[in-house]
Amino acid sequence: MARPMKRSRVAASSAVSGGRFGHRLRRFIHISMGATPFLYYSSWGVAIAHSLGLPTRHALLWLMASLVIVWETIRIWRGWVPLGHRAHEASHISSFAWGALSIILVFLLAPRGLAYAAPIILSCALADPLLGELRSRGISRSLVAIVGVLVVAAVWLAASVVWSISWKWALVLAPVTILVEWPNWRWIDDNALMMLVPLMIVCLQ
Repeated sequence: MARPMKRSRVAASSAVSGGRFGHRLRRFIHISMGATPFLYYSSWGVAIAHSLGLPTRHALLWLMASLVIVWETIRIWRGWVPLGHRAHEASHISSFAWGALSIILVFLLAPRGLAYAAPIILSCALADPLLGELRSRGISRSLVAIVGVLVVAAVWLAASVVWSISWKWALVLAPVTILVEWPNWRWIDDNALMMLVPLMIVCLQ
């Protein structure tokens, strides 16, 4: 049983530019996404905006979105696959770009700011890499799904305590977040779906 699991882990890392180091860097950046709402909604967000000569945090978001789009356009045009990117992203929008643009949309649209932005982004930042690592180790699909739902539910339950939002979001958004991550979508990255679908649901409340 050990050999197939070892080959699976190697395959997962070799599919990423930079091999195993690139794979770990990719995971680290993904998990680090979870810190962005706490930075954005703190005094840091305002300080960064003002240091760039921007009047508001929202203006900073539009600047960041523009930079991501310009960089991604040039990268795809040149066929670049930077460290931590997958080979197929040479000609497709990268997971990093999908994630960055989705975070920006969450900041722009999430009701009550940090109270909803934090659990939406944290759910993706923590659950997506965890599910990937469990799959690479040959864990059964049903167990992977259960673990994912429990992790996302825990995030929303913690948010309900810290920011006094309804605990019922854990019941609704935990299975939804894992459900949209599960298929291998060709036209949109699961990083985007794991944030934008819950964002749409909470905006419709």
